[in-house]
Amino acid sequence: MGDFFATSANLLKVMPPDMELELLPPVPDKVEEGLIMPCRVKLFPGWHAQWVTEFTRVPPLSFFVDEQRFGPYRF
Repeated sequence: MGDFFATSANLLKVMPPDMELELLPPVPDKVEEGLIMPCRVKLFPGWHAQWVTEFTRVPPLSFFVDEQRFGPYRF
């Protein structure tokens, strides 16, 4: 099956569909510790925001931890 949590395309599968997550290019194939990924998310109908996240922990075959570096959520 491979490592579900380390595959970028699978991020779309774990996010709530109503957030309309969009991964902005360049989109790497793999999620690795230290990866900084820009995204767009829907906050409200008709209102999207840029969100930049850094993957700080990506242990093999288990989970990932990402931290917002820029975006709409309070630190």
